[in-house]
Amino acid sequence: MLAGPRGPRLAATSAPAGRMTPTDYLTQPLVLAFVFTGFSVPPSCAVSPRPR
Repeated sequence: MLAGPRGPRLAATSAPAGRMTPTDYLTQPLVLAFVFTGFSVPPSCAVSPRPR
């Protein structure tokens, strides 16, 4: 894929992801885990269960 006519452009576009610093590499999953699992939401903002 990189050997074709668009190869150098594709390599230059995707190169920043390969140069991700170790701090970003380790911090990003932790932050996103807290955001998407709901641990970052305070109890006052939590959605209560639907009454039956």
